[in-house]
Amino acid sequence: MHSFNKPVHSLYTFGQPRTGDSKFVEKFDLKYKSSSFRFVNNNDIVTRVAPSALGYKHIGTFLYIDAAKNLHHDIRWWNQFKDRVKGSIEDIGKPGIDGVKDHDMGLYLKGIEKNLDKNPIA
Repeated sequence: MHSFNKPVHSLYTFGQPRTGDSKFVEKFDLKYKSSSFRFVNNNDIVTRVAPSALGYKHIGTFLYIDAAKNLHHDIRWWNQFKDRVKGSIEDIGKPGIDGVKDHDMGLYLKGIEKNLDKNPIA
């Protein structure tokens, strides 16, 4: 492991799985949520593991990239659900699995690039 003795100002993750239990998330978010950004691209399946039923939770500020590559800072559960269904329907008949394909870093970059002038991330 390398140490560069330099401060970390922000953390950006792309397609990150759930990282810890409630205690971990509470402590992490208390200190770092305002400078930690978790991007989720539409149906990215990796963001749904480890199971929330086993107590795993996400950390950081949630940023959602919808099926049309628009970035949402505060999307409601129902709107996210409808968008995921839309993304799945649009993918019918195409090779591969939608949730696996949506984990592609290139798709994350397309969503971020499309929104750079509209929605500043930090």
